[in-house]
Amino acid sequence: MSQTQENIADPMADRAGSLRAFGPFAEAAEAPLQRLAQAAEWRQVAPGQAFELPANAVLACVSGMVRLIGGARFQDVPGGEMRFLEEAVARRSVPAYAGAALYESIFAVIPASAIADEAARGRSLAAPLAAWFASRLIREERGDDESPARKLYGQLAMLAQPNGADGFWKIAKMPRHRELASGAGMSEEDAANAVAHLISTGVARRDFPGLEILDYESLRRLAVT
Repeated sequence: MSQTQENIADPMADRAGSLRAFGPFAEAAEAPLQRLAQAAEWRQVAPGQAFELPANAVLACVSGMVRLIGGARFQDVPGGEMRFLEEAVARRSVPAYAGAALYESIFAVIPASAIADEAARGRSLAAPLAAWFASRLIREERGDDESPARKLYGQLAMLAQPNGADGFWKIAKMPRHRELASGAGMSEEDAANAVAHLISTGVARRDFPGLEILDYESLRRLAVT
């Protein structure tokens, strides 16, 4: 994809490593990830900035949170999540989406054809993808897939940034409970209760309009356990 003035020259030192942070790519070989990283368009967008996700593309949100809008529906994609990977592997068509950043965000737009071609090239990517899809299906059938609360805590962990002044981490501007609920697949009331749990247990404290994370490691554990 061609670069635009909104793109950043080097959003992270190791782009292939950033892709490896996504579950489906965690066990992939280095070579296919390097090729996908080179084929992708890497974008950094400011809060409220609009963008377009082209047709037949995979969105990999590295940090922040973006919203995709198609017709009367929208879906929020927090840092650490991907959209349209299965469609890419299966070579199913995906329409273009309008998008907007809810917070400062970095994401990669990967051509679906690049992923499908790499998956067809050999086992170095196809096998890890197949194993990940199978594992997710088993988790869903058992009912032990990632809980909405874990997703919400993961969103907050991705939004937090080190606050050099006092050594804590901080979310400069907290998402609305409605936005957190949308990204985690839970009710707005449950989202509010999840945030309140962080405060009542001393993991975080309110610092309007943001949230100060007093125990970042505990927040990370809540996101993965």
